[in-house]
Amino acid sequence: MSFTDRGIEPAEGFTGPGFVVRPLTVADNALDYEAVMASREFLYHWEQDPPYPPEDFTVDDNRVDLEKMHAAHQGGSRYTYTVMSADASVCLGCI
Repeated sequence: MSFTDRGIEPAEGFTGPGFVVRPLTVADNALDYEAVMASREFLYHWEQDPPYPPEDFTVDDNRVDLEKMHAAHQGGSRYTYTVMSADASVCLGCI
């Protein structure tokens, strides 16, 4: 059962001082990939099996991940948001 089936609607996002939080989409691929690779060492040791991202992780692999996350968001089973700089030129991470 999805969150939306339970009556839980996702937030549209919000703006804070110097950042914007909004749903993650496939269009965010290039900036999101940069953020993933900049955080690679932290992410690699996070509790995931197999470790993420793998040694040979590419921008295309990231796009596939974003497609899955976007579909889950649309389906109401998981909500993933990107955190962007206020001018949307830098992905600061995701939640």
